Amino acid sequence: MFDHYLCQRREHTRQALAQAVTGRDKVAVLLQDYAALSQGAEGIRGCLVAGSTAQLSALEDALARPVRQALDANQSRLAAFIRLGQEDGSVDPALNVEHSALLMLAVLQGMRVVGNMKR
Repeated sequence: MFDHYLCQRREHTRQALAQAVTGRDKVAVLLQDYAALSQGAEGIRGCLVAGSTAQLSALEDALARPVRQALDANQSRLAAFIRLGQEDGSVDPALNVEHSALLMLAVLQGMRVVGNMKR
């Protein structure tokens, strides 16, 4: 089930990012996409990754590993977009890539958690 969920989310994200060119545009698309997913019925349904993250310490390693991998992949993708933005001039080259990617990951996952709280 988790793998199927991740495949669906990856495809949705790929489609959402299709028109974004610069690194800054890609980060903006993700923010807009997560904001939209955090509202209405989708927001109430919640995010399997965000919901599982809060329970990582209680999950068996076999269940926690894919959640950690999904979070790591999201953080890596954000870092890649920030680096791309630094290269294309749309993001300040002085910005710390890893810290910024971790902050953006926290914001995106937090949006999904808050959206789920509106039950």
